[in-house]
Amino acid sequence: MICFQEIPYPGDMDVWLPDRMDLGTTIVWARELSYASRNEPLTLHVPSNLFITPAGMLLSCAALRDRKVHLPREEREKLSYARWVGWTKCIGTEEEVGASGRGATYLPIQESVLWGEYHYMVESIAEETADLVNSWVAEAGIVSQDGLGGLRRWLEYAFREVIRNVPEHSGQATLLRTVQVWPRINRLQVAVYDPGQGFVRSFQRSGEYGSLSAEEAIDLAVRPGVTGAPPQRRKGTWGNSGFGLYVLQSLALRHQGWLSIVTDGFAVTYRSNRSHPTTIHRTATPAPIPGTLVAWEVDFLRLAQSDFHKVLREIVESGERTAGRKASLMSRGYLDKEIS
Repeated sequence: MICFQEIPYPGDMDVWLPDRMDLGTTIVWARELSYASRNEPLTLHVPSNLFITPAGMLLSCAALRDRKVHLPREEREKLSYARWVGWTKCIGTEEEVGASGRGATYLPIQESVLWGEYHYMVESIAEETADLVNSWVAEAGIVSQDGLGGLRRWLEYAFREVIRNVPEHSGQATLLRTVQVWPRINRLQVAVYDPGQGFVRSFQRSGEYGSLSAEEAIDLAVRPGVTGAPPQRRKGTWGNSGFGLYVLQSLALRHQGWLSIVTDGFAVTYRSNRSHPTTIHRTATPAPIPGTLVAWEVDFLRLAQSDFHKVLREIVESGERTAGRKASLMSRGYLDKEIS
């Protein structure tokens, strides 16, 4: 796939977006784009039927980060959803961002700065996402064993585990996030991106894991009980005990979904196998994108129907047996002491 070509006047380059910008196709597009000099200004060309997902949006934003990008008016007018969700603002070609109102199926791209007690921010993000999904869950007539509050608990747990990795591992205090629901097929996709140092340096900083490739660091990060957090951040209720990404991966696989991590120029995706639910289908590929992206997708009806505490207990206790150590109280989901 050729995604760019030079045009007659020097210093300018045309770049064509693919018709479909999901995780996989955006990685291929970004890989080809990486051959162009970062100093060359780019003019984007948009297909008339562009399909773009949260993971595709944040990955393309990262690929175009710090580049001079021009989106002509005739190309911008081909966009609808991508403009409303804030993608054109994310790549620096437009200031306006659409608001998600009643009946919306997305939360716009938002930049968050993590100051102080960031768990309050996590609760707000989870509540906003749960409200978006709950309207479609209620329309389907689905109520879980612990009510729609169970869905909120899952979303809060997932966001908390991903977001706290940003200040603890990346060395950054900012992140981008966006959410999309596809009601007709019961899918929910979430993507979180930070421009920080990546997993390899985080593990190296801990001094426990030696030399690692990006692929090895990602595989290590989803194992239970593994963390690159400094020792002083591993203790206490909010300690990082190394179970967050493991639980998130298990959660996605149990609900017909996937988890993808892109960091240090590499991407690994873990998917459930519908024919053999206990089998993990893993794919890995180079992805020359700065920073770290964590994206996951699930069947939101299945998620809403699951019992939060029961499923979390099963996942965490299995991980504790594998790791030979206990998860923190936060990773066990016992902050409210509903389970002894």
